[in-house]
Amino acid sequence: MVRGSTVDSLVADILAGRLSRRQAVRVATAAGLSVSAIAGAVSAASASAQATPEAFVPQGPQVENLLFWTRSSPDSSPNEWDALSAVTAAYTAAVGTPVELVTVPDADFKARMAQASPAGDGPDVFGPIAHDWLGEFAVQQIAQSWTPETIAGSGELSAPSIAAVSVDGQLYGVPLFSEALALMRNTDLVPDAPATWDDLVAKATELTSGDQYGFVF
Repeated sequence: MVRGSTVDSLVADILAGRLSRRQAVRVATAAGLSVSAIAGAVSAASASAQATPEAFVPQGPQVENLLFWTRSSPDSSPNEWDALSAVTAAYTAAVGTPVELVTVPDADFKARMAQASPAGDGPDVFGPIAHDWLGEFAVQQIAQSWTPETIAGSGELSAPSIAAVSVDGQLYGVPLFSEALALMRNTDLVPDAPATWDDLVAKATELTSGDQYGFVF
C-alpha cells in the first residue's frame, strides 16, 4: 500500500520493502512527480541501505516532529536536496519521527538563525553549512554542543575534520566530508615544487603569458 505520492513517502516505502524501485518510479510518473528526482532518491536510499554499517543505522528517541533547515532546494541544488530527502525519509522510517525539510536561502540563513533561535523558533537540525559558520553560532549560543560519544562511528572520523567543527574544544557539528588538498605540477615547467606560497606566486607569475597560466584553481 502506497502511503502517499511524495518522494519522501516513496523512499520510505522502498526502505520498508513495500515497493520495488520499478513500482516507485511508476507511482511517481502517475502522480506527476519528477522521475529523475525519485530515481535519484531511490538510488541514494538503496545504496545507503546496502552500504550503511549497523552502527550507522538511524536511531534515537521518537518525537513529534523535527524541523530541518537547509540551504539546499530542489531548484538550486537538486542532487543535494534529493539526498537529504532520502536521508530524512530513512530516519523517519527507522525512528518514526517526521522530519520537515525547509529551504532557507543562503543569504538569509545566518540572520534567520540569529533571529529565530533565541525565540525558540529555530530549527532542530540544520545543514549542510560551511564549518566556519559554527563559530558564529557558538558565540551567539544558538547551536547545541555535542560530545563525540553521541555520534555513531565518531572514532572513524579524522582528527582535523573533528577540529573543523569544534569551537573551544566543544563539538558543534558532524563532518559531512573533508577535502584532500594537493598541488599538482607540470614537472617540465616546474621541476621543483614551490617551498612557500611566495615561491608559488613568483613561479606562477613567471609562467603566465597569453593563454598559458602558471597556476589554476
